[in-house]
Amino acid sequence: MPGRRILVVEDDADNRAALRALLETWGHAVEEAADGEAGLRLVLSGQPDLLLVDISMPGGMDGLEVARRLRATPGGGRLYLIALTGRGGEDITTDLRVSGFDAHLLKPCDPNLLNELISAAGPRGAGRHTLNE
Repeated sequence: MPGRRILVVEDDADNRAALRALLETWGHAVEEAADGEAGLRLVLSGQPDLLLVDISMPGGMDGLEVARRLRATPGGGRLYLIALTGRGGEDITTDLRVSGFDAHLLKPCDPNLLNELISAAGPRGAGRHTLNE
C-alpha cells in the first residue's frame, strides 16, 4: 500500500507521538494536531487522505464536532475519518455514525486493526466501512 497523508487529532501528547511513530514506520506522512480547531486548520490547508480523531478532547470542539464540520466543507466527504475513543457501546457508535465517522477504534487501539482500516480506506464514496466496536 502506498503511504498516505494522515492527520492525527489527539490532545494527549504521548498518544500522538506513539501513533506518529507507528504510522511513519508503515510509510505514511503524518501531521499532528492537539485539538479540534488546529485539526480543522490543518485539514483545510493540507488535505490529508485520512484522519485519526480523538473523540474526548478538552476545549470548545470535541471529535464529533470536528467530524461534523469536516463533512460540511467542500471536499470533506472524501476524507476517511477514524474515531479514537476509550468508550464503546451502541450510544457512542450511533453518535459517531451520525457525525460522519467511517470507523471507530477503542483506545489503546490494536495496531493490526488500525493497519487494516488504513489499508481498506479508499475514497469515501467507494465503499463505506462499518463502525467497529
